[in-house]
Amino acid sequence: NTEIQKAEVQHAAHAESISEELETEKQQRESLEEQLEQAKLHIGTLQTEKEGQNKEVQLHINKARTEVQQAEVQHTAHVECLSEELETEKQLRESLEQQLEKARFFESMYSAEVDALRKEKMEHIAIQGYLRGVDVIAQTSITIRAGEALSFRWKGYGLRLHVPEGALPPHLSESTLHIQASLCGQFQFPDSAELVSAVYW
Repeated sequence: NTEIQKAEVQHAAHAESISEELETEKQQRESLEEQLEQAKLHIGTLQTEKEGQNKEVQLHINKARTEVQQAEVQHTAHVECLSEELETEKQLRESLEQQLEKARFFESMYSAEVDALRKEKMEHIAIQGYLRGVDVIAQTSITIRAGEALSFRWKGYGLRLHVPEGALPPHLSESTLHIQASLCGQFQFPDSAELVSAVYW
């Protein structure tokens, strides 16, 4: 009986010890489950925050990409507009240069025609004898250009002529001077004068 009682006491103590250990393990398991649940909640919160941050970052990226695309479109349109303006200015400049070239051509033709008409008129006056009794023995012409001095010598007729720079009026770029030499005619000189050379007019 004594041994049975001892065995029962030991068994009861052992059962109580096992119960305490099980209770301790249960409490530890519950604590671990709570920590695991909190960890899951924390992970879920972090994932949510990360997803939100990712969305925000993606929104910023999309916005920046859209702004870059819009800037590229505007830049391309601006470059095309500038190219069109440059092409228009180029065409306008070429047109103006062509018009200026034509104007210069017609001006040179007009000047040549005017000089030819003036020369023809002078020759006509001399030939028709509008200056009665004037005997023209020679005639020549020289061209005077604006901004240039001119020294002329008529060999064989004793005439030297110097035209200084700036002698022409401002509106003339050049002018033709016709010179004729006469030996006799109805000229009037002072009483004390004596004709020793030809008369140039």
